[in-house]
Amino acid sequence: MATKKTKHNWKSIEKSLLSDDEKMFDSMIKFLEKNGKVEYLTKIIGLLNKLSDTRKGKIFSFLSKLKQKDAAPIMMEIVKDENNKAFQDLILNSFWNSSIDYSAFFADFVEISCKGRYMTALECITILENLNGPFNEEQVLEAQLHLKNYLENKKNNDEKDPLISEIAIFIKTINEQLSDIDQDILEL
Repeated sequence: MATKKTKHNWKSIEKSLLSDDEKMFDSMIKFLEKNGKVEYLTKIIGLLNKLSDTRKGKIFSFLSKLKQKDAAPIMMEIVKDENNKAFQDLILNSFWNSSIDYSAFFADFVEISCKGRYMTALECITILENLNGPFNEEQVLEAQLHLKNYLENKKNNDEKDPLISEIAIFIKTINEQLSDIDQDILEL
């Protein structure tokens, strides 16, 4: 006997995620983990304000299990969206828990650190330390520009200054590695 394959569109996904039936919600999360389409990520995040804390936790757990490489640019848009500011740290936490490589967004994480709060910078440091690279000179220069802007516009002592210092050291190390590679190429 053939099994009936369930086809889900956004309306049915939204209905399940907003349902009062916990089993229906959990079933949809499991479905999304296996078959989720990255184009629904923005809409799923848009539902967070309508969900209980328990369900929000399940959504962030789902985000932490993302594996699709094409989700990275969408997730970066989501985390930078001002409408998602209340959930920014939790979204960032899902980044370093997922198996997606966000190395292409190295400078973006530095920018988010500089603009965000202490916890935001802490989440970003964890992400930065876990990036695989490779990084290019353009990314390093952009990251240095974000640090420069932070230093020029900072107000007195900010509690996240030690974290920003750690990021600066991280960038310096990457820059030195790039310089070593450039030097090796010149010697060939």
